[in-house]
Amino acid sequence: MILYFSATGNCKYVAERLAKALGEEMLSMMECIRTERYDFAGESIGIIAADL
Repeated sequence: MILYFSATGNCKYVAERLAKALGEEMLSMMECIRTERYDFAGESIGIIAADL
């Protein structure tokens, strides 16, 4: 599972590439907050975000 936050689209692009290459699910952190989804499970969880 790959969680990402992307304000400009750059992190989303990286998350899409990684998710496709690894066959993983990709979730937007903002969408998780909007839908109140805070419970995640998986063998591995990656987080992609940029430091501005």
